[in-house]
Amino acid sequence: MTIHGAAAGLYVVLGLPADLDERVVLAAARSRGIALEGLGAESPAIAVGYANLTDAAIAPAVAALAASIEQAKAEAARATT
Repeated sequence: MTIHGAAAGLYVVLGLPADLDERVVLAAARSRGIALEGLGAESPAIAVGYANLTDAAIAPAVAALAASIEQAKAEAARATT
């Protein structure tokens, strides 16, 4: 994964592995209460805003995002078998 825009302070663009469907990641994140935007580009990527995130919310939000990405990876693996 790649991260772009962190120095701007409002959001980062998280480039996802090419084999992940960004729509699946977005749906998994929504199911965990995380609102993200997909870029809808040729390469899968999501915009992650953090301007209104409190310090206490950072670790749980990152854990939920990681779980969403892992869920998307598992779904992609099941689809190829």
